[in-house]
Amino acid sequence: MKTTKHTPGPWTCQRTGDHKRYIIGDGQTKWGTEVAEVYSDDTDHDEAAANAALIQHTPDMLQLLTTAYDILGNHETVTIANGLMECEDDNNEDVIALRRDIAALIAKATGVAP
Repeated sequence: MKTTKHTPGPWTCQRTGDHKRYIIGDGQTKWGTEVAEVYSDDTDHDEAAANAALIQHTPDMLQLLTTAYDILGNHETVTIANGLMECEDDNNEDVIALRRDIAALIAKATGVAP
């Protein structure tokens, strides 16, 4: 993966002692370098926990998207059937569109096109 400007993962998620916040950090210390906080004061605790988990795993998702983008780029076309990737002819518009969408999402997350 290219050098990024964001705090590298993996990130950890800790619930504070007052049970009102989740702190997402780099995991280097108990709280780590704080990346984000999710407050549960104004929302359901399960929803706040889910939001915190989503934020916590963002570096993993970005890494997977980057890997998928690179793999798709190594084949002129790839189809996915029954969870398996297979190479086919070189005019698969769905793969081209998927690769374009992944590139756009990576660019949104990093500020740099892959």
